[in-house]
Amino acid sequence: MPAWLEIIFGLVLGLIVLQIVITLHELGHFLIAKICKAYVYEFSVGLGPKIFTIKGKETWFTMRWIPFGGYCSIASDRADPPVGREEEEKNIPDARKMDYIARWKRFFIILGGIAVNLFLALFLITTIYAATGVKKNDMQFYGANYDENKIAYNLLKSSPQVEEVNQQYVIWGWQVIQQNYNADATQPVSPENDESTVILFNNIDRAAFENDDFLKLSSDIPSKLLINDFKSNHAVTYEKTVYNFVNNLNFKDVNNESTTYIRFAFKKVDRYNGAVQQISSPKAVNEEHNLVLTDWSESYDPAKLKELQLDSNFSKSHFAPGDSVGIAPPNRYFKSAGAGYAFGWQDTFVQSWQIMKAFGKMFTFDFSGVASPFQTANQSLLNFTAGPASFFLYIAFISANLFVLNLIPIPPLDGYRVLENFIELCIRREISDKFKILISVIGILLFLMIFIFVIFKDFL
Repeated sequence: MPAWLEIIFGLVLGLIVLQIVITLHELGHFLIAKICKAYVYEFSVGLGPKIFTIKGKETWFTMRWIPFGGYCSIASDRADPPVGREEEEKNIPDARKMDYIARWKRFFIILGGIAVNLFLALFLITTIYAATGVKKNDMQFYGANYDENKIAYNLLKSSPQVEEVNQQYVIWGWQVIQQNYNADATQPVSPENDESTVILFNNIDRAAFENDDFLKLSSDIPSKLLINDFKSNHAVTYEKTVYNFVNNLNFKDVNNESTTYIRFAFKKVDRYNGAVQQISSPKAVNEEHNLVLTDWSESYDPAKLKELQLDSNFSKSHFAPGDSVGIAPPNRYFKSAGAGYAFGWQDTFVQSWQIMKAFGKMFTFDFSGVASPFQTANQSLLNFTAGPASFFLYIAFISANLFVLNLIPIPPLDGYRVLENFIELCIRREISDKFKILISVIGILLFLMIFIFVIFKDFL
């Protein structure tokens, strides 16, 4: 599929998902309004000109051309009735208008849409985790998914203690050195015999491998450089591991005329909880703490580096400055459907909190956590092609976004309407219409500016 067609398909798919979630949001308002005996003129799917209308006894159900919104129109003295229903308004009792129904009912009507978005996110996330037994690509879990074409995977694979490379083998530390190129050596020469040895980075504690010549050269390691203490019986999260590489792979004292080598220290952990497991056949180098040290990456001639890197197999056995080690977020596995369901509740609220923080950053002019339309199109397409579980989790994420967005107390969002009703409850009188109009205009202009900026941020 051409790139331009992928973008269009992704945008259309994203709009469909968003429209479904918004429609369910408005359905929440509609159902609670009906339960509270409010008079609902219209339930609209979409905005703009009508496509068709189904006229009920009281409520008209309308489909409109613009698939980017919807609304639930409830009778009120503050708003004109829909065109063609002016005479009908005269027969609506005040008790069924939004202005006169009990305030506690107003709260429930306003919160109905927010609640539906929360329940949809909860239902999809808990059901999918329980059914599949896994949450994919979880930065807060242990281990990593290893790229078979990169050095970390292949050094782990070459270790006799590793039966099959998977995310149970967790990197505990790593070391990078440089030496003058030696055409007769495939591995680095002991530093006792090569004075050119330079340690570019190390966070493997020398106390873990007391007889290792290269670690003897290492100085004490500041705690901020450690991935994990070598004595620890539990893995740290992937997030901590990957940022240890991100923050330290840009070496300051690289000599491009020397050969670079890398190796890793690792442990095997439980698939479900990250607890260290014993390695017995063959035994770990550090048997007491089940810590294994891989071989070094292979030697190469730095003068021919650019030519060598043209071979796709080069990064499997060699490491050069600027290379990545090839790790990606692991999958979180659940022992049972019940464990997956329970974690789904926790994860829904954790994700909602992360979304709330991303929205909060917008007010400090940090829009990094907000996806542009092109990013949304890409995410929609990727999740659609990844399979039903990924796609429905994406719908859950959009629903959680709408849930959090509507908690913000800025008009025209539901959060402001809740705040407005609460203030009126406290002061025991209605806020003036002039003030409501002023606040609404300011809020709409603010969101319009944010919306325009988000649309064009890819071009800035």
